[in-house]
Amino acid sequence: MGGVGTVVWIDVLMIQVAAALIFDYLLLWATAEVARVPTTSQRLALAALLGSVYFVVHALAHEGVIPYYGVLRLVPVVFVVSFGMLIVAFGWLPLRRLLAVAAYFYGIGFISAGAGTAASFLIGSPLAPDAVAGFIVGGGSILLVAELGWGVVQRRLWQYLYHMPVEIQFDGHKRRLTALVDT
Repeated sequence: MGGVGTVVWIDVLMIQVAAALIFDYLLLWATAEVARVPTTSQRLALAALLGSVYFVVHALAHEGVIPYYGVLRLVPVVFVVSFGMLIVAFGWLPLRRLLAVAAYFYGIGFISAGAGTAASFLIGSPLAPDAVAGFIVGGGSILLVAELGWGVVQRRLWQYLYHMPVEIQFDGHKRRLTALVDT
């Protein structure tokens, strides 16, 4: 008589993958803004997808569904995947620049992961951490780091919400400029 070996709840895995995709995208976006590296939303999405695929493979290996969990959790493998994400997101950068971008990436990632982990245990409990709180605080901390450190969000909102193009015509002359929306 055989028993059930491993149970993987596909709905839970799909939610975790969606969260990983969002988190990776935000992390790569914040890295691009902070490091001032040009990229596109498509490249960021593709790099976040790479990170999410690694997450799925790692999670399935952890549950014993696929082999090589011991290899997938090794630090060099994690570095190879994360550098792959950076190359997909930002292209081939000179080594020194790539290392600087990686430092931003890991710094922002560690801050947000720490904040998310702390929130999940503070709002939940040591035996039942609150994953939703961890995700919200972790993602929010990425935005907060970008905002406090470099003013990315504020600058973007200022540009898009409070500036608008105007055209002034006087005595047969036209002039186009950007005006500040004020009282």
